[in-house]
Amino acid sequence: ARGAVAATGAWRGDSARFLTRDGDTLEVGRAGGCGRAHTTLRLRMPLLTEQTALGAGGEAAAARSLGLRADDVVRAFRSRYDVVVEAARAEGVLQAAADAAAMRGLGARGVVVAARGDARHAPARYVCRFFAPAVGIDEDAVTGSAHCALAPLFVAPGERVLARQLSQ
Repeated sequence: ARGAVAATGAWRGDSARFLTRDGDTLEVGRAGGCGRAHTTLRLRMPLLTEQTALGAGGEAAAARSLGLRADDVVRAFRSRYDVVVEAARAEGVLQAAADAAAMRGLGARGVVVAARGDARHAPARYVCRFFAPAVGIDEDAVTGSAHCALAPLFVAPGERVLARQLSQ
């Protein structure tokens, strides 16, 4: 997939750096845990701040591709790689039902759906899911690039937060 990571080095101490195909740097560090097999990782990723409006028709199409009603959506836009849909509630993220054909018709690598976290998902600031049928991935359980586009929506500069991916 476009934007995939290519390694530029090995682990040195508690961190490693990777260079993406697009020239961005991804830094991964150990944040603690019980031995190598159960280590928590800390990620420092580039922010994808590009937001291109989809227009009313595009927002409605993005909502339909997730099985959501237009009033379930706060906003939708195109980031560097994907269509990003902000749902009004975390429940909308859980209930999203991907329509692969409709998603491919949006002309993006994938579709990210996210919403502010609620009491059920505390302490997560936001929750999300990622679908990429255009590149052969029905639902991706681990996608850092989606969080690169979501952080500008939910995180203040310099702030550290927890996000939860609700992939099924």
